[in-house]
Amino acid sequence: MKQVEITELTRRIEAIGRASPLASRLKQVTVEPADDGAGNLYLRVILRMDDPDTLTWETVRPLVNAIEDDVIEIDDRFPSVYFPDAA
Repeated sequence: MKQVEITELTRRIEAIGRASPLASRLKQVTVEPADDGAGNLYLRVILRMDDPDTLTWETVRPLVNAIEDDVIEIDDRFPSVYFPDAA
């Protein structure tokens, strides 16, 4: 099973975010391994952004796809990308 250190995954995902059209809104990237309860590991990717309530799927889809495509090449744990609501 291919697995990369979380710090490396975070660095790569941050770089993807900085290169995206949403770069100015991206405030923080968190990547953490998680278990689905059935013993299957996945990666929880949390992207904190300015005004997340104004995001649409059409706006974020290219960023999510770029993250998924990059992670899948180097790590077998599938990334689950999440945009939390504003606090």
